[in-house]
Amino acid sequence: MPLPNFLILGETKCGTTSMYNNLVQHPKILSTLGNGSKTITDDGDVLNIKELRFFDRHYAKGWDWYSRCFPQCPPGAITGEATPMYLYRTQALERITSVLTDCKFIVMLRNPVDRLISHYGHLYNLSADWRAKYPTVDDFWFAAREEDYYLIDKGIYWQTLERLYSYCPRTQVHIVIAEKLFSLPQQVFDDTLKFLEVSPMQLQKPKHSRANRKQKPKVSTSVLSEIRMFYQGHQVALDNIVEQRIPWEFH
Repeated sequence: MPLPNFLILGETKCGTTSMYNNLVQHPKILSTLGNGSKTITDDGDVLNIKELRFFDRHYAKGWDWYSRCFPQCPPGAITGEATPMYLYRTQALERITSVLTDCKFIVMLRNPVDRLISHYGHLYNLSADWRAKYPTVDDFWFAAREEDYYLIDKGIYWQTLERLYSYCPRTQVHIVIAEKLFSLPQQVFDDTLKFLEVSPMQLQKPKHSRANRKQKPKVSTSVLSEIRMFYQGHQVALDNIVEQRIPWEFH
């Protein structure tokens, strides 16, 4: 029964699509066969291949269904998927780590201020209902409804990582800073291949998600300052849990 050797767990709007597309350029890292869904998003059909969403949306279909989403890997090859919703959802983490005990996990982190604004923009472009509720980032920041507040919580990464580490050892987790992925793609590629125990390779053409090239939503100076101060308050805890200083700017 083919099952993933690695999962890119998230976080949303942190470069998971770009990371996955870079990894599957390696001849020993095989793409999934897809989940058969018809998804219309910023990134088109690639999400039907990359995001299988078994552990949060299709779990009732069973492990045989999930296994059929992956190719049979010849000796020395591996396969995996990238569903950025997994990281934040406790139920998904429990399901994953209870069965995939040897799986390796890649976690993408991006400046949480940029992540929040990007996620807002994604939903703004996708949903007329969202645009009606929150015409601007300012409207969202001041009056996010209970069911939408997760967009803000997703940027408190230390809490999410603390939860992940309660389910699996840190040695199974590889953290990638999104800004480094885009500024030093070969270095990040090398480090990730080493983590996955795959032979080195020159990255031929770094892939960047089209969503990352969309125009950023506008936000007032005062609200932007408030958002920065909010996330800056969580930065020390994040640096401590990842055991490194992440050089994000909050001014």
